[in-house]
Amino acid sequence: KNQLLALFNQIDTNSTGHITWDNLTDTLVDTMTTSYLDIKNYKIIPKTSKRWDPKQNILGATYIEDKTRFMTCGNRLLIRDCEKGTIKVELVGHKAAVLAAIEAPGLGIISSSADRTIRLWRDYNNSHTMTTVSIATGTPQLTLLYHKQSKLLYCGGTDGKIQAFDMTTYKCVKEVVSAHKDLIMDMLEIPELGLLITASLDHTIKIWNLSSLRFRTAKIGHKKGILHLAYSNEYKFLLSSGFEKEIVVWNPFTGGVIQRLSGHERQIVGLHAYKTLPQLISVD
Repeated sequence: KNQLLALFNQIDTNSTGHITWDNLTDTLVDTMTTSYLDIKNYKIIPKTSKRWDPKQNILGATYIEDKTRFMTCGNRLLIRDCEKGTIKVELVGHKAAVLAAIEAPGLGIISSSADRTIRLWRDYNNSHTMTTVSIATGTPQLTLLYHKQSKLLYCGGTDGKIQAFDMTTYKCVKEVVSAHKDLIMDMLEIPELGLLITASLDHTIKIWNLSSLRFRTAKIGHKKGILHLAYSNEYKFLLSSGFEKEIVVWNPFTGGVIQRLSGHERQIVGLHAYKTLPQLISVD
């Protein structure tokens, strides 16, 4: 009881006898700690090392669900072995660079390309039985998100449009034509709130109802384009980064900027929040 009272008094900084959500989030941010890893002071000992063809640009890499393989997208869409780094499967079909690729549980691999198509790769582990479906999108799609329960694929394009494709009929069933005024660079889902979050080079973050794509609100606070989004399950914070040198912390429920996390000296190129730990990793 005494510990709970002490915590209440710590959060109730104005001694009003009650606390608001803003009081709580301010206290959480103030108690967060930051650790810096200077890569120059660490010797990296890779588990495996492969010499990449310099002509094969890699735009992204992600684990496949079983964690024994990962895929890279770029000029080629490759599935590699995590132990040796060797190529297990090459998914051939796109006519231009692959911009994004995700694994859709129970469905297969979904990729988008500068050739203005999305492809679904079924049974991708066996090149002899693998099948593919191609979906025309009109413009290149830079970010993909698959919602397993509804079997909808959400994607954000270079034209600032959000589209939702039914992956049973391969038809676009929902769209927001002018969702953003510039390229949509990232999107994520907050399942417990039923929200879709999008980030754009137009400096804005927008929040949508996931099922209807109805606009909810916009987060204004970046002065430059936004590249990455993350969500902290532990603290219920939304985080964003981009061409600026700081990470912006938002309350996804109400209000604006909670805090700006500084320390980077260059553009932030990676942002990841652990689902089960109160930790955030950012890379410049």
